Amino acid sequence: MDILLFGNVLINIAGLFPCITVYVMMNYRREETGRRMSYIFSCAAFAGAVGGLIAGGLVRIESGTMTGWQYLYIVSNVGLRPQVL
Repeated sequence: MDILLFGNVLINIAGLFPCITVYVMMNYRREETGRRMSYIFSCAAFAGAVGGLIAGGLVRIESGTMTGWQYLYIVSNVGLRPQVL
């Protein structure tokens, strides 16, 4: 199971920003590249903050049948399943 988590992190995080950087460098002029990359990194930071708030709220859910981390797991994977199919 740990190797699957490592693979997921490697593909999703380690490959995302280098690919975005190459895409921006290939499609925009040198004068525009800095501004585009700043937008990308700002949006990534904002998404991380919002995702952290959502995850924090889900983890605090107390239910009789499931705990908060189980709700977090369900919500985080709802968007993933249609992509796989």
